[in-house]
This record gives sequence, structure tokens and C-alpha cells, in this order.
Amino acid sequence: MPISWSTLVARARAAPGPEALLAAGFAGDPSAVPWLLDRLADPGNARTAAAALEILLGAPCFEQCEIPDEDPSAPAQRAHRVSCARDAWRGAAAAILAAQPRNVRLRGGLPAAALTTAKLLDRPHLPPWVRQYLGYDLAARWGHPRDFDASALVRTQRAYLAKVVPAAHPQPRTKGPTSERVRR
Repeated sequence: MPISWSTLVARARAAPGPEALLAAGFAGDPSAVPWLLDRLADPGNARTAAAALEILLGAPCFEQCEIPDEDPSAPAQRAHRVSCARDAWRGAAAAILAAQPRNVRLRGGLPAAALTTAKLLDRPHLPPWVRQYLGYDLAARWGHPRDFDASALVRTQRAYLAKVVPAAHPQPRTKGPTSERVRR
């Protein structure tokens, strides 16, 4: 007998390891958001909690960081990474949850569907193991082929997504004629 999403989230709260955090994100239950926000304070689980929040809410909160160069005399490079700042996530969560009906299972900030799962697969900043679980979810829940490989080349991953959910990756339009103006 399948368990409810709220039961899954309750069980995840009882065993707050990385797998439980991801389970809460995959469950899509908006009631898990405050608990996941609290997990951002734990340095050992903060990155996984941020990934779970992105799976649930769909809006990654980025922060700028510096990556030191191997040459100490060279300036550090600036890069963006997913933030573990609770306040940033709290603001994003409030806006997204306010826009959705209550008691709707979310995936990527929208009602859960194959398309919202596929759109999350196209986010290379999510850890590969998280994206692999999203591929399993696409296969198990929505009945798509189970051959998504998060370690494959990006073009191979996008070809899979285009085959599975064409609306997630529309083909680029070809440009029309250069003289589209109406002549008088």
C-alpha cells in the first residue's frame, strides 16, 4: 500500500540525513519547506537541503563566490553557486508557495508533472546524483524510458529529454526570409 506524501515527509523529518532531505524534496509537499529551510543551517546537509528546495520550488538561489587560482599572484575567479543562505531561500519560497494552490504536490515550483521534472533535469548545477534520481522519477512515476544518464554528455542528455518530453526542449526555429516587411 503506497504511503501519502505527508507521511513520507514526516518519516524524513525523523531521520534527517541526505536521503531524507532529498525524499522531502521529491515528495513535493510544501509543508516540508520550513523543515528544509532549517536544514540549511547544518553545514553537513546544507547543499543537499538546497538541492531539495530547488527540486520542490524550482528557483535556485545563487550566491557569488571566489575560486582561488593555482597561481597565488593571479586574481581569484568569480563564480555563481547555489546558495545555502536561509533568508534567500525563505523569500523565494514565500513567493512561489503563494502563487500555487494549497495541497498541490510541487515539482520545480509548479504542480508536479513529467514536464516539470524534465526541466529540472536540464539544470547542470544540480549534482549529478540528484539529476540521476530525477531521471529515475521520470521513469517510475511518468512511465518514460529509464535510460537517462546524468554522467553522459550534455547533448546526449538533451537528446533523451527531447525524445521523452518534446515540450521541454523545443527545437530551435529556423529564421524566416530576411524581407518580412510588407512592401508598399
